[in-house]
Amino acid sequence: MHGIMKFDTPKGEAMILATPPKELQCYTVIKPTEITKGCKRPRGNPITGKEIINENHPDQPICVGCDLPDHTRRALVDLLKHYKHVFAWTPTDMVGVERRVMEHKLMIRPRAKEVKQKKRVQGETGYHQILMSKEDEEKIAFYTDHGTFCYTKMPFGLKNVGATYQRLVDSIFAKQIGRNIEVYVDDMVIKSPDEERILQDIEETFQTLEAVMMKLNPDKCTFGVEEGQFMGYYVTRQGVQPSPTKVDEFLETPSLNSLRDAQGLNGKLTTLSRFVSKSANKAMPLFHTLKGCMEKSNFQWTNEAEKALQKIKEALHELPTLATPIPGETLQMYLSTSSEAISSVLAVEREGEQRPVYFGSRALQGPELNYPMLEKLILLKPETSGLLAKWAIELGEHDINYPPRTSIKGQALADFLLEIPDGGSPAKEKVWVVEEAPMEQGSWTLYTDGASSREGLGSGLILTSPEGEEVTYALRFDFHTSNNEAEYEALLAGLQLAKHMGAKVVTALTDSRLAANQVNGSFEVRDPRMGKYVNMVK
Repeated sequence: MHGIMKFDTPKGEAMILATPPKELQCYTVIKPTEITKGCKRPRGNPITGKEIINENHPDQPICVGCDLPDHTRRALVDLLKHYKHVFAWTPTDMVGVERRVMEHKLMIRPRAKEVKQKKRVQGETGYHQILMSKEDEEKIAFYTDHGTFCYTKMPFGLKNVGATYQRLVDSIFAKQIGRNIEVYVDDMVIKSPDEERILQDIEETFQTLEAVMMKLNPDKCTFGVEEGQFMGYYVTRQGVQPSPTKVDEFLETPSLNSLRDAQGLNGKLTTLSRFVSKSANKAMPLFHTLKGCMEKSNFQWTNEAEKALQKIKEALHELPTLATPIPGETLQMYLSTSSEAISSVLAVEREGEQRPVYFGSRALQGPELNYPMLEKLILLKPETSGLLAKWAIELGEHDINYPPRTSIKGQALADFLLEIPDGGSPAKEKVWVVEEAPMEQGSWTLYTDGASSREGLGSGLILTSPEGEEVTYALRFDFHTSNNEAEYEALLAGLQLAKHMGAKVVTALTDSRLAANQVNGSFEVRDPRMGKYVNMVK
C-alpha cells in the first residue's frame, strides 16, 4: 500500500498522505461483575424543549426546561422574547463591552523585538466581548491575501485573556455573585430557590448584561432546569455530583499497557478525587507503578495496581452527592492518616444527618513519611505538639474548635472513618513515648517551639492560665543559632512571658527531646553553650 499519492490539478500539483494504520493492542478483559456494582448514577441532561424567541432566527431556538409549571414556563418564554436583544444571534451583534467597564491591555516589554506573523487564510470569528486597548491594536496585526488587519476585540489566543474576562464578570456581577448567580470566566449559572424567584433572578441578570452591552450565545443557553452540567460537574437540587461522562470514561478504562496510559488514568482520577473517600490510599499502588517506571521501557502493570484499579471503579459506583455549603453554616472536618497518605472530609450537618462537602486526600512524600501518626493529624489538637505550635497560632485566627468525636450521622462519613488503609502496621512504627507532664493545681501551661534557618530564628508560644485563658505569640529574632539553641530561646521567651503575666508555677512542654531531658537532669550537659541555656531556664 502506497503512503503518498501526487497528481496534477488546475492550480498545481496536489499531494495526499495516507493515515498510517494504528497498531493493534490486546487488552485484559475485565469481568463485568467487577464494574457493575453499586447503585445507578444520574446520566444525561435534564429534559428541555426548544423555544423560538427570535422569529428572525428560527434556526437558533433556546432550551427551556419542561419540568416547570405551565404558567411559569410561559412567563419565562415571554421574558426571553422581551430580552432577546441580550443574545448575539450573529457575530455582528457582538458590539463589545464598553471601554469604561473593561478593556484588554498587553503587557509588553519596551525593548521586546517584533515577531513577523505568518500569512493567514482568514481571521477568527467568535463571541469576542472585550475591546482591545487602542494603543495595542496594531501590536496584534496580521496579514492575509486580502490585506493587513488587526483585532479590535480581545481574541482568545492571547495570554491572560481568562484573567481579563474573570475581572469583567466579577465587576459587573458583584452584587449578584453568591446570591443568585455563580460565574467563572464565560461559564455562568443563575440559581433560584424556587419557581417564584426564577423569573426575577433571570430578569435581574439580563438587566445587568444589558447595562454593559454584554451578549449571550443562544446555542449554549438553557433556562428553567433543576439540574445540569456546570464546570465539569453535575449540579442538582440535592448537591453536586461528578460528571457522568468522566465517570464512564474511568470505568471503561482497560488494564494499562504503557506509561502514557497510566499518566492519563492518574489525571482522570484527580478530577474525581473530591468525590472519592481516601482516594490517595486507594490509588497508592498506581502511584508506585508510576514512580517505579521513570522511562517508558520500564513500565510494568502489577497485580496490585490492577486490584487498586478495580477497587476505585467499585467506589465510583457508590459516589455520594456532595452538599453545597451555606454562608454562616458550621462545617465539620474529619481526619485520617496511614503510613503513606493523609485524608480528610469536610462535612455539614442538616436535618440530623451529616453530609460530605468535600473529600481531600494526598500521598505523603519525602520526610513526611517519617512523621509520627499524631503529627500527621495536625488539626486534631496542634498546640499539644511543640513542633506544630506555630501552625496552631496561624490557625488561631479562624473560628476552629476541636470537640471530641461523637456518633456519626451519615453513611458516607461512617465509611470514611471505617476504611482501614492497606499496608502499614502501627506496631512497626517508631514512636517516642513520652509521659504526660504532671499538672499542679494553679499551674500555668506553656507550649513552645523554636526553629532556625538561613532566614533567621523564630518561635511560637502558647501560654494557658489555670482558668483556661490562652495567650499566643509568634516571635522572630535577628540572629542565627542552631536548632537546639532555637528551642532554648523559645523556652526562655515563654518563661519570661509567664513571669511577666504573674505565673508562679509553670509546666513547660517543648518538642525538643534534648532540651526537656537536659533541664530535667536526664541527659548530661556536655556543650558549654547548652549548659548556659540550662542554667538560665532553671
